[in-house]
Amino acid sequence: MIFLKLSIFILCIFLGLMIALFIFTKNRKYLFLARDTIKYLISLALVIAIIYFSLRYLHL
Repeated sequence: MIFLKLSIFILCIFLGLMIALFIFTKNRKYLFLARDTIKYLISLALVIAIIYFSLRYLHL
């Protein structure tokens, strides 16, 4: 569980950094990296939600 929280924290920091770099430099590659980071965060949240609800359904 700690690994999961740490990975989400690092992804959020990376997302903030990429958005800040895009605002300062107006370089499009930072915007694409931020978009990919958002995709990873959404997919990670979906996987966590599926595992959580399946474990609740199984009463584990």
